[in-house]
This record gives sequence, C-alpha cells and structure tokens, in this order.
Amino acid sequence: MYPDNIKTLKETSEFAVYLETDDNCEVWKKFRSKNYNYDFRLSDGMFARWGKTKKSIDDPEMSPFGPEILDLEITDICHGVDGKHCQYCYKSNTPNGKNMSIETFKTVIEKINFNSQLSQVAFGLGSTASENSDLWVMCDYLRKNHIVPNGTVAQLDDYNSKMIALKFGGCAVSYHGSFDVLADTVQKLTYWKNENDSKLAQINIHFMIAEETYNEALRLFELVKSDNRFDSVNAIVLLGLKQCGRAKNGFTKLSYDKFENLIKTAFTKDIGLGFDSCQANKFSNVVSKMANEKLIKRELLDILQQMAEPCEASCFSAYSNVDGFYYHCSFLEQSEKLNGFNLLAGNFKDYWEEKTGDVNEWRLRLNESKRSCPEFDV
Repeated sequence: MYPDNIKTLKETSEFAVYLETDDNCEVWKKFRSKNYNYDFRLSDGMFARWGKTKKSIDDPEMSPFGPEILDLEITDICHGVDGKHCQYCYKSNTPNGKNMSIETFKTVIEKINFNSQLSQVAFGLGSTASENSDLWVMCDYLRKNHIVPNGTVAQLDDYNSKMIALKFGGCAVSYHGSFDVLADTVQKLTYWKNENDSKLAQINIHFMIAEETYNEALRLFELVKSDNRFDSVNAIVLLGLKQCGRAKNGFTKLSYDKFENLIKTAFTKDIGLGFDSCQANKFSNVVSKMANEKLIKRELLDILQQMAEPCEASCFSAYSNVDGFYYHCSFLEQSEKLNGFNLLAGNFKDYWEEKTGDVNEWRLRLNESKRSCPEFDV
C-alpha cells in the first residue's frame, strides 16, 4: 500500500512511474528502475536523471523505456512576424500549410508515451499560436496525462498570451528582427504569467546565431539588459545554425571566437543564457576555458557542465511531424538519408527498443561523435 501522497501511473517488474507530492505541495513525476531513473517537477520543469546511482559514471546513455521529451509539430502553417517570414526557417513554413488533427495528436501521444514516461511536449507552432485551433484541447489532454506542454512563438495577441499562461509550463519567444514585436509579446506573456491561475513558469527568448546575425545578438543583449519589459525573462537561448530549409543559403556558421565572445559577454552583463543541445559540447569547451582563465569559479563550471545536455535525439527525446511521422529530431526530417517512421501505423515501442536497424544505427553514430550532431556542422 502506497502513502496518500503517491499515485502510481504504471508499475511492472522492471520499473515504476508515479506522482509524488512533497511537503511544499509540489508534484513530482518519478521514474524508477535498476539502471535508469528520473525526477521531474511539473510546476517548473526541474529535471534530474541518473543511472544506478547519482554518480556521473553511472549516467545512462539512453532511456530504454521511451522518450522523456517529445518535439511535436502540430502545424506547418506560419504567418511570420508582421506577415514577414524569417529567412532561416528550417521548415520553410508559409500560411499555406496544414494542421495536425486532434485524433492524430492523441494517437501520437499514446504511441510515444507507451510507458507513461513522457514528461514534456514542446509544440512546433506557427508565430502566433493561433494556427491550430485544437492547441488548447491538446494542452488539456497532456495535463490530464501528467505531461507539461511548452512551445515557441514570435508574435502574440492578448488572448493567446493569456491562454499560453494558463496552459503552458514554458514559452519561448523567437526574435526575428523587430525588437518592438519581441518586447510587446514578452510583456503580454509577463502580464498573464503574474496572474494567480497561471501555470507559466518560464519565458525565454530564442535567437538563431550565425555570422550574419552576430552583431544583432550583441545588440539584443544590450536591449534586453536596458529595458525593464524583459525583467521576467529567464534566458536568451542561442540556437545554432542548421543549414536546411530557408537557411540552406545566405547564412554561415558562427566562428568559435565569436561564439566564445557571446558567452563571455553574457556572463559579464549578467544575462541568463541558454543553448540548444546541438551546441552543448561546444559550450562546455568554452566554459572550461573560462574556468582555466579564472573568469568563472570551478564550482560554477561543474554546475554548468552538469546542466549542458548534448544531443538527445532518439536517446532521450523524440520528434513527430504534422503527419505523425517520427524522425530522430526535427532538423533530420530534411535529410534525404533518413526515412520517417509512421507512428500511426507502426509499433513505436518495438522501434524504440530495437537493437538493430535505423534507430540503433543512429544512436551508434551519435555516440561515436560524442553526442555532437553527426549530420550538421553546428
């Protein structure tokens, strides 16, 4: 018999998944097995994973029980910012796209969440969060299944800002050249985030870095630091260039020296900084150098390297496109070398657990590259 503060979601001879409410009334989703374990706090996304013990030498290389996180494209419709589309959209989305149906959505979630292990879903949205009218129903479905919805937008009206605050755990606002649009959207989210019934724990800014956007990144640092409309922003998340979609032409990978300078500038200005997992190993190298130069303390270095999670594709994370086809990550959908797996027709559990074939081959390639992307030079 379990205590009143524990609710079992699934239990087998190999593992258990349960919800536990702590003394502060915080709800945790916990996964327990012999060599793979995690704790996930639903209120703010606090997450810790370990193997047999919490020593780093026991860290698992993948989740044998299914993905922890799903990137889910529920629309490939996008209206851009003030009607102008970003030049580096890796999907090349336009207003003439399609939405994922609620039926397809539920099937995808059920297939991916085969052991009740899924913790978060990051929605692939258009710029305004209004493209798929089923979005809020989808959020309710996820919450009912103890999964936290998140998403990325670029230009919100007041209604969708309010709905995001009511439904999402975290929201990122992409900066595409208009500082006024960015500030207005962040300000709307901040207002609704501060309401009593808000579930929104975190607001971030997304910015794609390349040689062509480097000076704009430095300008963004200055603007965010000097404008109190951004006081509630958790971090500026720098996204590495993937040369696919519209970004195939016209953009160049940012040099290592400039990448390093962005990190040092952010530390100097006390700006919260984040990265996509594609750049985690490169980030670790920079902060190691900063510790050697005594620019940061060794204790902070240990924390930063612990938090820097390299590529998780098909090891801890999953991606489905609007049609319900699975790829290792959203960028690899563009690759001619890889085929998608049909989640609507196939057995995803068998696919994830297979010891040979496409997913196993990918994991081997990823481990050989020390979990740096083997497809794109990020």
